[in-house]
Amino acid sequence: MRRSGLYARWPSPQRSRHRRALCRGDGDALIEISHQIVEISSQVDLIARSAREQSVSLQEVNASVDSMDQMTQRNAAMVEETSAATRQLAEEADMLMELVGRFRLGDGEAQTGFVRAA
Repeated sequence: MRRSGLYARWPSPQRSRHRRALCRGDGDALIEISHQIVEISSQVDLIARSAREQSVSLQEVNASVDSMDQMTQRNAAMVEETSAATRQLAEEADMLMELVGRFRLGDGEAQTGFVRAA
């Protein structure tokens, strides 16, 4: 109430200047708000772009991990197959050594002393 009474007592040119100053101040504030909105929008866009890039990178990492997992499984299967083949060859080598040991040489004795290398 006091302010409006004081304002009413101002001469008309003063009131006009005051209104213009207020409008100018409001306009400056709106311009500043507008600039801040543009800055925030730019930052949000940058964050969204970074999130998309990270998503693509994570997909690539996941694909690499899947590929490594498949390769590890294949390697484990090959090791198992190699181990089984090695055991089979060792058994066959033992049988061959036994068969070779039965051969008789010219003096009529059976050849012995064959030892399979480990």
